[in-house]
Amino acid sequence: VGVPDAEAVRAEVRRQAALGVDYIKVYSAMPADLIGVAVEAAHAEGLEAIGHLQRTTWTEGARRGLDHLTHGAPWSMEYLPEAARAGYQGTFRGRMTWLEQVDVDGPAIQEMILVMADSGVTVDPTLIAYRTKFVGDDPRYLVNPDSIYAPPLVRSIWRRGTFTSDWTAADYARGHAVWPRVLDLTKRLYNAGVLLTAGSDVPNPWVIPGVSLHEELQLLHNAGIPPLDVLQIATYNGAVALRLDDEIGSIEVGKEADLVILTADPTLDLANTRTIEAVVVDGQVYRPEELLRAN
Repeated sequence: VGVPDAEAVRAEVRRQAALGVDYIKVYSAMPADLIGVAVEAAHAEGLEAIGHLQRTTWTEGARRGLDHLTHGAPWSMEYLPEAARAGYQGTFRGRMTWLEQVDVDGPAIQEMILVMADSGVTVDPTLIAYRTKFVGDDPRYLVNPDSIYAPPLVRSIWRRGTFTSDWTAADYARGHAVWPRVLDLTKRLYNAGVLLTAGSDVPNPWVIPGVSLHEELQLLHNAGIPPLDVLQIATYNGAVALRLDDEIGSIEVGKEADLVILTADPTLDLANTRTIEAVVVDGQVYRPEELLRAN
């Protein structure tokens, strides 16, 4: 929804709150002053605010009171050297340039991380939604038996084209080269104590419902996060981010919990999260083959 000024922002937040939404989300083109208005209006309605930012930096978003941030990296040109800003475009090719040019050890990124850690803002990196772009020539995405778990309509959209359909081999070579920098930034947030959560951003191309969460966990581990902490990101951290950690998120007396029963230890190898013997939902035991047959 387009909101050109502060009053329009407040009116839109009130409208959505009346509809019963759970969160207010602000998007990449919104300037910092209007983000501040949106956050204030959301909080006045008892709602939290999520930011998918680019024009506004993550640093400023955290300072303006955003509760949550999403997606990979901040992508704002303010984090780039002055000489690299003029021609910067926020396309996926442009984001490769961002990753090539940004100084993650420089004062701007270091300040960003400190401000985020201090503010308590959470981050859902959705790494799988970015790997399927920067490393989108991986044949596992093009010929993936797990694609049957994506709805037919979604699969048909993917076949018609993706964000990187026009990329050349040289583009993908750049994508492979910069991808580790996305993982590095995620690890730096983790090291600083920023609360990370696990999401996959379905229906991005090749991001398969269910399957992509397992892939996201592996990517968090590839970033250097220990397996046990990755499992906490996928469970307890999510409950904390939802402000429900007194009810769910860990197996404790007095809490509610659905369970996944595995045949192998995921703390030794995160790929073992896919060795599912059964799931327990509301006290009922389900076998994977039963659920797949029903589907």
